[in-house]
Amino acid sequence: GSRRGCGRSRQQQAPPPAKPFTCLACGKGFTRSSNRNAHLATHLGQRPHTCGHCGRGFGHAPQLARHLRRHQVSQRRFGCGQCGRSFGRSANLSAHLRAHLGERPYTCTECGRGFSYSSAFLKHRRAHGLQGEEEEGQGRKRRRR
Repeated sequence: GSRRGCGRSRQQQAPPPAKPFTCLACGKGFTRSSNRNAHLATHLGQRPHTCGHCGRGFGHAPQLARHLRRHQVSQRRFGCGQCGRSFGRSANLSAHLRAHLGERPYTCTECGRGFSYSSAFLKHRRAHGLQGEEEEGQGRKRRRR
């Protein structure tokens, strides 16, 4: 039988939406000026979304929402047997345990410095002046044996 779609062949698919609003700092395009402006605030170090529990600021609302889960103890089911800190995801507990053990599986190929957490590693890479896709492949995670 034939496949029925929306009436368009692959060659006739609608083009992606235009992104006329461009970030002057990095060149990223946006469909709305409000999205570009919110993005630009992150380049300027602005963090307009603030946690009411601890005062930490975030550039985007979804980042704040993820952070707020840290304050909800009932959602942190994975506890560290060494220090009692708890986490909502087992992967976060695993990373935390690596820090206790002194393991640093993320290594900067620029300077050789090692990190227990991928987030700390990526922040370090930015200190070398590497942004976005340049970070990909610039460090490596050592395989566990």
